[in-house]
Amino acid sequence: MNESIIALLEEERKKLFFPIIVCIAAGVITFFTAIGLMSSSESWGLRTISFPLSFFLGVILSVLLYFLWVNRKIRKYKELYKDMVVTKQFREVFENCSYEPEYGITKEEVRATGLIMLGNRYKSEDYLSGTYKNVRFERSDVLIQNEETDGHGHSHTTTYFQGRWLVLQPPKSFQTTLQIIQRGFSHSNHKKGFFTRKDERRHEVEFENETFNSMFTCYCQNDQEAYYLITPQMQEAILKLVLLIDGKLMIGFTGKRMHLAIHNGKDALEPPIFRAISYQNDILATKQEIRAITDVVNILNLDRDLYKTI
Repeated sequence: MNESIIALLEEERKKLFFPIIVCIAAGVITFFTAIGLMSSSESWGLRTISFPLSFFLGVILSVLLYFLWVNRKIRKYKELYKDMVVTKQFREVFENCSYEPEYGITKEEVRATGLIMLGNRYKSEDYLSGTYKNVRFERSDVLIQNEETDGHGHSHTTTYFQGRWLVLQPPKSFQTTLQIIQRGFSHSNHKKGFFTRKDERRHEVEFENETFNSMFTCYCQNDQEAYYLITPQMQEAILKLVLLIDGKLMIGFTGKRMHLAIHNGKDALEPPIFRAISYQNDILATKQEIRAITDVVNILNLDRDLYKTI
């Protein structure tokens, strides 16, 4: 990565400090002004009115400044960073590369896989699609949460998934429905319950590799298809892949595609705001996102003839 590009982006990042400081200062000044009005007022009625009103106006002013001024500048800086750093590096590795930071894999697409619980809050961004070794892929940052409110009005949010969601389509497709879940990957939807429709129900299957069985649980609809697809070589490849990713892994074969969900609690490809841009922390982080895709294709050999209609 050219040092002049990093310097340019760093200059743009520093320009954010002034509007951020002004926004914070507006709220602080209004707050202390409200306290001054309250302490100087001799009328209790005026005291109770002036403080809440001034404090409320201060909050409104800070919020307006943020969304009308600060947020716009932050978005402009992020767009520049993603164009000059993220898009550039991805296009050096992948063919037919398309990067759309504001969009992502849709909730309907994830729901159609039947692989994970969806909760009631869904967000996806940083959509990237392209081709690597004749394997078509899509990736997005995905956040899935469930928010509940108890009888006392207290809300509680549970994060079901936060991390990368990869969708890969090898040159030749497969017909099977199969799910591999790493131990510790919570909130998956394995569909083995009695109340699941019979034509969608999966059951647990084990393999001869005890290490693989100790780290993963596999659910399928047809044992023969599972053994055909998850060969001993494939099991070793998945074990190797786990050592290279930062999070818990779930793999699903469904809809003639392979889905990989990497739950690591992180929002990738975002530029720093309150610290300097560095090659070690930011540029290499983008390279690691690229490697996450290339490792999946290379280690699992997704371009080989195994992935044919079965």
